[in-house]
Amino acid sequence: MAVMGSLMRGRIAVFLRLWGWVPLILAAVGLFPVGLAAKQAFRAVDLAYHAATVTGQVTSLTHGQHSCGKRGHSTCEDYRIEYRFAVDDRPVRGSASVSQDFYAKLRTGDAIQVRYASDDPSINEVAIGATMGGAVGLSLFVAVWLSVSGFGGAKAFIAATRMVNLRENGVQRDAVVTDHVKSSVSINDVSLWYMRWRDDTGLMGESWPRGQQGLPAIGSAITVYADPANKIAPCWSGDSGLRLRDPGPIS
Repeated sequence: MAVMGSLMRGRIAVFLRLWGWVPLILAAVGLFPVGLAAKQAFRAVDLAYHAATVTGQVTSLTHGQHSCGKRGHSTCEDYRIEYRFAVDDRPVRGSASVSQDFYAKLRTGDAIQVRYASDDPSINEVAIGATMGGAVGLSLFVAVWLSVSGFGGAKAFIAATRMVNLRENGVQRDAVVTDHVKSSVSINDVSLWYMRWRDDTGLMGESWPRGQQGLPAIGSAITVYADPANKIAPCWSGDSGLRLRDPGPIS
């Protein structure tokens, strides 16, 4: 039992070393849109089953812009309207983001059809289906977000398990760093790199991405762990959590 616990702690330590904390943070952040998606879905269902229609009045039209796109380099348009209507002589106010075409047809003071939930008029819409569309769109976004987080986490944990198993049961081999390669991944605008190596049997391998300054220089001697049966890809000792002394470039 103690051995199993030690192995699991080793896997977790290597998992975190392999950027495993990134998908964990993404998954945690994803809990917020999960709540929003659930709330939007309940609103859409309520509106679908208890819908009533009334004529309201446009009270305000607002056109604005905001930064969007990758790193905020693009500009997107915002078209928002505010309106009011009455249910059993009780005034209710609402607002909604609408399309440019919908917005262009309206003027302040215009009459507008409002669809609302009869059991809760605060749930309302002026573009029919907008609430359901928003719920579906947000749900799809959440599903993709959590899927990417789960895939990243699973990939890091599988790699961590492989590396710990190799460290415990594999064979140590001497290897030489042959190349540094820039990956397609960057964090805070800093690119991650991985290195390639060749061990003393001629077997090739590569490291997990990290900052280039954390990689041994090209030509350096390193220690790697390998599967004697060659069924599992080898790993560098620096990725597996055991840092051995770098003897430096081979002369």
